[in-house]
Amino acid sequence: MQVPIKEVVSIFKRNIERDKLRNTPSRITILKAAYSHKGHFNAETIYNTVKGDAQSVSLATVYNTLELLQKYGLVRTHKFSNQHTEYEATLGYAQHDHMICLDCEKVVEFCDPRIQMIRETMGELLEFEVEKHALNLYGHCRKASCEKAL
Repeated sequence: MQVPIKEVVSIFKRNIERDKLRNTPSRITILKAAYSHKGHFNAETIYNTVKGDAQSVSLATVYNTLELLQKYGLVRTHKFSNQHTEYEATLGYAQHDHMICLDCEKVVEFCDPRIQMIRETMGELLEFEVEKHALNLYGHCRKASCEKAL
């Protein structure tokens, strides 16, 4: 279930105020752009989305804001193979995992309830409170659509 953008902005503003940082229109624009993307995105994608807006936004501002969003738990970072750092919105999105093709670098998201069961079982067994996890499976596409398959 996706969280309304007003709620995401409110959470961000509370964190900014708590840390005594400036609440700038550029930061809010970048936050909204990040939450408007479905799936993974990188800083350049966000920059290209917001650079036409009224206020001037630099690529450095995008990177710095994405770092803040990660700190506040509003985005998650991924480093898939040799690609740039990828981000994805986290608030209101279901936990999921990834399969990454080593040939074409395609990223496929999947969700399997058995992984959640493993998290719960291992948490109980090892007396550990699991808050989140990251599972990336690397391999090779078997589909003819894989652009770089041998």
